[in-house]
Amino acid sequence: MSAHCSCRRYRRRWIRSLRRVAGRVVPLFISVDPEHDTPDRLRRFVAAFSPAIIGLTGSRQEIGKLVQDYHVHVAAARPGHPAAWTIRTCNI
Repeated sequence: MSAHCSCRRYRRRWIRSLRRVAGRVVPLFISVDPEHDTPDRLRRFVAAFSPAIIGLTGSRQEIGKLVQDYHVHVAAARPGHPAAWTIRTCNI
């Protein structure tokens, strides 16, 4: 997922899932969009959900290895207006 994700359905599902596992796991949010998701943006994004979430990013190469190792599908698209930015991922 990207901190630019605007899909409310996935955000709601993510929040419900976090509530179910609260206190039993440490949730990680790993951005697949390092060009847009700066460490400061990630910090603000995850803080809006829960202080327990750890937000991570890295270089394009580091994220690429993680995506490959965990078999995550990621595709970038810029629908319509050039300022629009969408990151499509499969959910694990």
